[in-house]
Amino acid sequence: MQIDPLSASSQYTQLKAENARQQGQNNFKDILALAEREQDDVKLKQACQDIETMFIQQMLKQMRATIPKGGLIPESMASEMYQEMLDEEYSKLMASSPNDSLGIADLIYQQLKTQTAELANEQTDEQKEIHKNNE
Repeated sequence: MQIDPLSASSQYTQLKAENARQQGQNNFKDILALAEREQDDVKLKQACQDIETMFIQQMLKQMRATIPKGGLIPESMASEMYQEMLDEEYSKLMASSPNDSLGIADLIYQQLKTQTAELANEQTDEQKEIHKNNE
């Protein structure tokens, strides 16, 4: 049985990227929960912008996958990693641009802001009721 070191390395890189993506999603959940608890608009806005960044990055990745490889310049693992890092930076810039973003972060922020406001109102009503019953 012969093991191809390039394919094994490629599989390792893909596995590592998937783990990083999962950690990013868990990180978003933590940031969102913290923003809801503290009613922190800045953290909530940042979490929404992170979602838009991930969306744009996936979009760029899928767009690149549709482009046929020319074969003139051979692609190495290093060039693939560089392209992924470049796409990540492009997506961060696109999501953070006030004029050129897709607007997904703003829509998610508005949706979550109303939900957190409603949740906060319910919690204060419950606290008032508990305080009223304790008297």
